[in-house]
Amino acid sequence: MGHLFRDKTFVGHIVRCALGAAVITISGCAPTGHGAAKSPAGETSTKAGGPPEFDRAAAQQALDKAETQAIKCARPAGVPDSFPVATTFGTHGQTTAVTPEVELGNTPPHSEFRKCVEGAYRAAAVPEFVGGEITLRKYVKFEAN
Repeated sequence: MGHLFRDKTFVGHIVRCALGAAVITISGCAPTGHGAAKSPAGETSTKAGGPPEFDRAAAQQALDKAETQAIKCARPAGVPDSFPVATTFGTHGQTTAVTPEVELGNTPPHSEFRKCVEGAYRAAAVPEFVGGEITLRKYVKFEAN
């Protein structure tokens, strides 16, 4: 497991998994990759003219937008006020998997809630990037019942 830093401030963890996938737990905006350069247009690339790296700032923005939609879902009794949602982005930039990491029953109120939260996060997208799939975990925070 590695650590993500911005200006020597810890902002998250990165774990390389089998098949080259990465799991990143973020708290705030993480830095772009090691050796990355910003173009005048703000696009991050591994080398001048090279393919773009994963844009963590765009991912943070997409997940914040998803959380805004998810908190509109009708939360059934017994579901915690806050829990992590793992969102996996494919190199094409689209979401390939969403997993609310909370114990939810299979009864209609819980299954509908799960579908609603998953739908909010499934709409998240980032610019295309090189490498393997990347999974981010971000807590969704609901108002207390």
